[in-house]
Amino acid sequence: MKNVLFLIPINSMTEETRNRYSQIDPHVDFIFSNTDSLSSVLNDKMTNKIKIIAARANSAKVVKRLYPHTKVIEIPITGYDVIRSFNAAKFFGKTIAIITTTADVSGLDVFSDAFNIKILNYLATPPDKLESVVKDALFQGAEVIVGGALTCRVVEKLEHKSTTLLLGPESVQRTLQEIRNIEEALELEASRQGFVNKLMDNIVEGVISLDKNQNILSINSVAEGIFGIKEEDSTGMNIKDSLPFLQNPSSIDTFESVSNGIATVNDVNIVFNKLPIKIDEKYYGDIITLHETNKVQKMENAIRNQIYAKNHVAQYTFNDIIGNSKAIKDTIYMAKNYAKTESNILISGETGTGKELFAQSIHNESNRKSNAFVAINCGALLDNLLESELFGYVEGAFTGANKKGKAGVFEIAHGGTIFLDEISEMDYKNQASLLRVIQEKYVVRLGSHDIIPVDVRIIAATNNNLKNLVQENKFRADLYFRLNVLNLLLPPLKARKGDILTFIKLFINTSQSKFKDKYVLHKEAVELLNNYSWPGNVRELMNITERILATSTSPIITKEFLQGIIDPEYMSTSKDANKSKDNYSIKEQMQIDEIVKALKSTKGNLSKAALLLGINRSTLWRRMNKYKLN
Repeated sequence: MKNVLFLIPINSMTEETRNRYSQIDPHVDFIFSNTDSLSSVLNDKMTNKIKIIAARANSAKVVKRLYPHTKVIEIPITGYDVIRSFNAAKFFGKTIAIITTTADVSGLDVFSDAFNIKILNYLATPPDKLESVVKDALFQGAEVIVGGALTCRVVEKLEHKSTTLLLGPESVQRTLQEIRNIEEALELEASRQGFVNKLMDNIVEGVISLDKNQNILSINSVAEGIFGIKEEDSTGMNIKDSLPFLQNPSSIDTFESVSNGIATVNDVNIVFNKLPIKIDEKYYGDIITLHETNKVQKMENAIRNQIYAKNHVAQYTFNDIIGNSKAIKDTIYMAKNYAKTESNILISGETGTGKELFAQSIHNESNRKSNAFVAINCGALLDNLLESELFGYVEGAFTGANKKGKAGVFEIAHGGTIFLDEISEMDYKNQASLLRVIQEKYVVRLGSHDIIPVDVRIIAATNNNLKNLVQENKFRADLYFRLNVLNLLLPPLKARKGDILTFIKLFINTSQSKFKDKYVLHKEAVELLNNYSWPGNVRELMNITERILATSTSPIITKEFLQGIIDPEYMSTSKDANKSKDNYSIKEQMQIDEIVKALKSTKGNLSKAALLLGINRSTLWRRMNKYKLN
């Protein structure tokens, strides 16, 4: 036994009791205390974290009142105690009154016959009636009074004979055994509570337990953090007083469950659930669980990543983008700045300019880099399949649907980035659905009505002029402005002439060709490559390099050899070559290309070319003069 205080009501017995039992139970402290000195004695002893106090009669009542959270055991009055007390009292008279303050003593007729005495039995409750009870006993002819220390003091005050109700070894032993039983129960409960507390403090939810009166029984560390309160300060408080957000009747009505209730605590949004505890239809209280919504979203995102996003990783960074030309360096600089924002990005550029390479690099440079990067080609799927891929579906949503349903890319990319390649190929219906997701920040799977919140950044890409498509009513204007918050125009290879040889050398060096360390480009071959328009850009350059490696029988690459493996349609004339010498910006160069293509497709008809470009004839004429195209 540990931290047990045994109050002895008779000073003369204290030392004797201590000597007898201290060897047996060294953790039990036996002290003398009457009700007058009880408060000061306990205040001194309670600093030692006393767990159990044993006391007689009125002293036990006082202790319970002073320390309601301490376990108090009332020392019983045994038959041996009564025998000893009557044996001492009979020398003062044959009429003996026994007065107790807690419980009546039964079986006194046996003692009356055994000791040849008359016994008067009184119960003084409450104790403040003790003096009147003593006077009544004296009036009834009591020659001596047997009772506790307090009773004896009252009798002495009235100048009459009294005998203290003795505390015998049987009472002490019985009490010590009860203490052992209680301690075993307390230790078992403490071990169980320890497991519960450990569990409560290591789960991600805030947990509050309530009794049937809605008073707080316990609160774990997570809930302490949410509300900014300590368990020791809140225990015993009514939840209406301590947690005002739950004062809503729909939240705290007895027996009523609450599922996914929303509240704001200290400017933090939380989700809470309330579960009534009933056993055999009897109500005992409630358990309330709480989540901070931002932590729920993070946890949900982590789960989504584990389940869905294993293969949705951006592999490339800006370090993987090759080139030293001013055009590509300026583009990389702009893209890095865009990466620092959360805004949607529209990447424009000719085919083969590396739009996904830039999209992955932006993702890996952003705050979303630890989450999923999901790419989908909008032009590679039928319209109905694209919808299911984007938004997901539930079981039975359509014929051939997966029995378990499927998460859409928006769910998979929650917290990360979606790359929508060839966005111009998306049909009008899916454009409208995409716009809704961007605006509302949630998706609804096909065949379902459940709302799934999503947080994604969209990077869209196109090799078409979306602005022209908007004017032609082939692309929604509202979606265009939602996507084109930040615009990144990738330079075509012909605007990166200084990078062409760098790419060729890289492609050759990474090949398995036996000549890879010996290939030399003739000066005229270099000039031809620089004057080539490169409609397929880097992708086309890679293909031509493969042709060189596959067909060249000599390490010397000549102009004549190249003329045999490249498309003559895209070879620049001397006139074109002279035009390319002008220091045009990337945007201007792309404008030139659009005008040239329009003029070719309309066979030089300015009116038709202007209509195709979405501009008027006079604007087309001014641009042709500016770029020396007439």
